[in-house]
Amino acid sequence: MDYSRAQEIVQSKAKIQVAFNGEAVWIDELDQQANTARVHTERNPADTQVVPIDQLVER
Repeated sequence: MDYSRAQEIVQSKAKIQVAFNGEAVWIDELDQQANTARVHTERNPADTQVVPIDQLVER
């Protein structure tokens, strides 16, 4: 995924499914300079991690 699409997903009111390493995640925040996203898993919202945006996959 690229930064522009990740930003569209974050701003969308629709639920757009995104995965990281095969697991469903929600995008919490984007960092354009670092090209990273802070995400959390659907199963465990407290489990956040910073991941490269290009490793996110829209389902």
